[in-house]
Amino acid sequence: RRLFELLATRSGGFRSPLSTTVGHLPELLYQPEQPLADDLRARLAWLAALKDGDARTRSVIFPHPPAPDDLAGWLALADELAGLHESLAADNLCCGALPGRTGLPGGEPGRWEALGRIEDAYLALLAASGLADTHASRRRALKHGGIALPEERDAVVLLGVADQSPQLRE
Repeated sequence: RRLFELLATRSGGFRSPLSTTVGHLPELLYQPEQPLADDLRARLAWLAALKDGDARTRSVIFPHPPAPDDLAGWLALADELAGLHESLAADNLCCGALPGRTGLPGGEPGRWEALGRIEDAYLALLAASGLADTHASRRRALKHGGIALPEERDAVVLLGVADQSPQLRE
């Protein structure tokens, strides 16, 4: 603390650095249009999108779903979808963007289309609750140029980041 006091006194305008993790950095660089869903609400929205969604769409991905009363089984599938969503987001992608990509094996475009429909249902459920998905909000901000340093900051310095995702590099 004393070092910061001396720097502020001698430099005439020193501001102490702001420390954060890579996972929380994006939200310092843009303003989400809606409040972001916490992990629990996001998980419940994935569960509802999967369980209450169109059975034909679901069967393309999961031909043998859990029994209707098997909550643990449905939650496990919802967690799988949430993990896939997060993994794709690290590359600045979403499920709906993949069917048009080349190089997917024969039946894969149909599976990605089905995943995209479930993902759209998940996003719609969050929006109906007045919430937004963290990864979708970040993609939107990148796409529409909504990324900017806060006025009180003039640089971002990343330390100890071993593997930067494409979204972070953007």
